[in-house]
This record gives sequence, structure tokens and C-alpha cells, in this order.
Amino acid sequence: MLSYLCFGCFLVSASLEIACGTPIKETSKADAGGGAGIAILGVLAKVGVEAALQQIDNIWKGDVVRYWKCAVENRSDKTLYAYGTTSESGSMGTVFADIPSGSTGIFVWEKSRGAATGASGVVHYRYGDKILNLMASIPYDWNLYQSWANARVSNEKESFYNLYNGLNGAKPATRGGNWGDVDGAKFFLTEKSHAEFKVIFSG
Repeated sequence: MLSYLCFGCFLVSASLEIACGTPIKETSKADAGGGAGIAILGVLAKVGVEAALQQIDNIWKGDVVRYWKCAVENRSDKTLYAYGTTSESGSMGTVFADIPSGSTGIFVWEKSRGAATGASGVVHYRYGDKILNLMASIPYDWNLYQSWANARVSNEKESFYNLYNGLNGAKPATRGGNWGDVDGAKFFLTEKSHAEFKVIFSG
């Protein structure tokens, strides 16, 4: 898995340079598990979730039916190590990076054109012997479904099904448009087809 750390600046495509003047290696979405094209995101130091989400808008220009862009602000004293994803619909469309203490990680979960399904999945971060599981779900048909989000810290990777339905020890999911607060993680998912998922982890 590729990880790019950029402190005090943000990641861009290979044709540009980051603010501190260091060239960025070109990485395609195929390298990160997606389709063709450049899709580099990473970690911003000392930046909150709102500023981080704005940087995603400045960098990522994906043309997809459904997505949620996510900013995970790590306010704990631990490094959150990227530990994989669990897909229900769609996939990680960008690089999925570790998040040092005091930094904010940014990425995009997307569902490209094709089957009429939403953008839904779980991302996992490991720290010590614990795993932070973050779930978000954006529907395709808003007449039938709503957006939901959840979080859980446990000793294993939690399934989408359990987090979505609040099963096997998971708290009930939080409806989009509302703040959730579970296991030291505060989160907010907007109710939009192109949504924002804000996460503040204090541990």
C-alpha cells in the first residue's frame, strides 16, 4: 500500500510541485486500486477537517455517480495506520495513508458509473492492538434509502453489515445530517450524493 506524507502542504499530481518544493511521484488510480487517471491524496499536518475537505475539492476532480470524501483528524497521541478497507459498494478511489498524531488524513470513496448502487464501505485504521472502523453509506436511490455513518473501536475489522445495522456490539448507525459520537470518534456525514464525511478521533 502506498502512503504519502506531506506536512504543512497538500499532495497534487506529478505535473505540479507541493508547496514545500518537493516533486511528487506520479501515481495513478490503478496503483491505488481504482481506475485510470491521477488520484493522489494523503495527509495534511495541523489542519482540521473543514480545511482538509476543501483541499480535496482543490485536488480531486473525480467524475463519478456517488462518492463520499473523507477527512479524518487524528487528535489522539497515536499514529493511525491504514489497515485496509471493506467494500459494500464502490471502492477507495485515492491513496489510503497512515495518519500521524496531530494530522488529518484525506481520501475519497467512490462508486463509478454502472450498476445502480450507492457508495458504501468501511475503512480500517490500526493503532496498538485496536482497530478504528469507520463506515459510511450513500444510497443511489434517495426515495428508498438514506445516508448512514458509524464508527467502532474493537480488536478486529468490523463488517459493513454489523456497523450499518448496529449489530454484534456496534452502536446504532447515525443518520446523515447528524453528529455521531462513538468510542472516541465524532463523525458527521452529509446527506448528498457527493457527500462529506468528517471524522475527529480523540482516542
